[in-house]
Amino acid sequence: MIVSEGTTPKRRFSFRSDRLCLDFAATLMFRGTEQPQELLDSPATLSAWALGGAIVSRSIACNGNDLAHAVELREAIYRLAITRITGRASASADLRAVVNRHGRRSPVAVVLDSEGALTRSGSMAAVLASIARDAIELLGGPDAQRLRQCGRDGCTRMFVDRSRGCNRRWCGMRECGNRVNAATYRRRKHHDPNHASTRFLGTKRENEGDDR
Repeated sequence: MIVSEGTTPKRRFSFRSDRLCLDFAATLMFRGTEQPQELLDSPATLSAWALGGAIVSRSIACNGNDLAHAVELREAIYRLAITRITGRASASADLRAVVNRHGRRSPVAVVLDSEGALTRSGSMAAVLASIARDAIELLGGPDAQRLRQCGRDGCTRMFVDRSRGCNRRWCGMRECGNRVNAATYRRRKHHDPNHASTRFLGTKRENEGDDR
């Protein structure tokens, strides 16, 4: 079962994968778990994601067909990237065909407006073309060697590891790294009889027993 967040476009999306196409692939969260979470659950949320990711400067129209094409592209990108990360099997030609089909279309236009400010505009098809082109450049370029998947159990977000030692483990410290570290600390605290708080509680219980 896929858990939906509702249809309101006023949702906070996260863009932390260092590549647009990977942030797009992460709009289906917790893949492979009992409750994957779909963020693109309506045309309105797809439009909101494009605006939130600064792909376009203003909200654009989006319909059911756009959403279906977006999900198809997203899944192709995810499977191609996972194949690259794991190296377990060669990617299907059908997946590459999906990405290439969108990548051949005209991307979002970038212009200077009358006040000299950068403006991005285009249809949803142009948005998908921009995402597909980013995926093609990533998967076919040198950054493909830096592709990683988050090490937190249940998190399936991918990212580009730009750390000096190429040893980044989490998609984000605040979102995943700190949670893993806190959980590890709690487990150690619970199982370590020599932990300061454990010794204090044990002493307190002994003293309470003496009072009785």
